[in-house]
Amino acid sequence: MATTRTLTAATTGATTVDLSLLGASGRVDVQAVPGLATAEITISTTDDTGEAADAVTGADLFWDPRGALVARVQGQGAGGGTTTIVTRSGRTITMQGVGTVYGSVTGMVIDGDLIIVGGRVVGGRGATLVQGPAPVVVTARVPEGSSVIGRTQAADLTTTGRLTAVAATTQSGDVSVTTAHTFVDQVTATTQSGDVSVGTASTVSARTQSGDVVLERAVTAEVHTMSGDIRASWLGASADLQTMSGDIRARAANPGAVTAGSMSGDVTVTVTASPDAPAGAPDTHAMAMTGRVSIPR
Repeated sequence: MATTRTLTAATTGATTVDLSLLGASGRVDVQAVPGLATAEITISTTDDTGEAADAVTGADLFWDPRGALVARVQGQGAGGGTTTIVTRSGRTITMQGVGTVYGSVTGMVIDGDLIIVGGRVVGGRGATLVQGPAPVVVTARVPEGSSVIGRTQAADLTTTGRLTAVAATTQSGDVSVTTAHTFVDQVTATTQSGDVSVGTASTVSARTQSGDVVLERAVTAEVHTMSGDIRASWLGASADLQTMSGDIRARAANPGAVTAGSMSGDVTVTVTASPDAPAGAPDTHAMAMTGRVSIPR
């Protein structure tokens, strides 16, 4: 069983989708479809009852007469995950899992025999599993040239295809703007601990606290992080890349103006000559307080 709601835009052609997924686990996925005439939003979960189903049925889903298709989903908390209750020697320990942990973990204590398959706790002596709500998925299919406004807490936000603008705000969710053989005019992304990944864009503005930022190709870019790394495969006209303790690795076109700075991380800027630009190194300014700096000379 599942719970699903769908709404189609009142007009044809490129439009704006305004999507919020707060207080519930899940994801937001926007697809710009070539040849599609009318935008459509679907909110769904595999649960037919419970918190996730209530979040879907209680969501605001409407067409704004000013020209936007709006979906606002509000859950009751962080949502999702699995609760594991382990009883050992008269003690009961409750562990809540709400996502995937990457890298090393400090301070974790495993008391007793647990069985883990594919990263999921599936059993063990004295262990009881209580499954949390299913994820809520917000999917928008839009004509090419549409714009996206997205807000999430822990949910990831992904866009695919040719869009005019993407404005994404998350707490711990990742932001991924995939363009393949097309591009996005403008990307604005703000996260606390989520990563930001952008394919090809004319203008990128990204800010994170502990998340990494990866740019494949950007004409102009402004990227600021606290402890996250910055990676840029191709920078065109200008870029301002700043981080406190992360590393910066960027490749600049000719000509171009790149300013890169890190307090304690390493800064590396290299050059990729553009066939339609005059020869010469880009105007590069790089600074690091305690890290290494490498720039074209």
